Amino acid sequence: MLSVVFTWAAAVVGLLVLALMALSGVMIDSKH
Repeated sequence: MLSVVFTWAAAVVGLLVLALMALSGVMIDSKH
């Protein structure tokens, strides 16, 4: 059961990191 929760947590963290990277990329592009 803990492994399932850990897998979900890792997936959520990965998606959040990708979203932050995409947002930062858009911000940098808009500045230029």
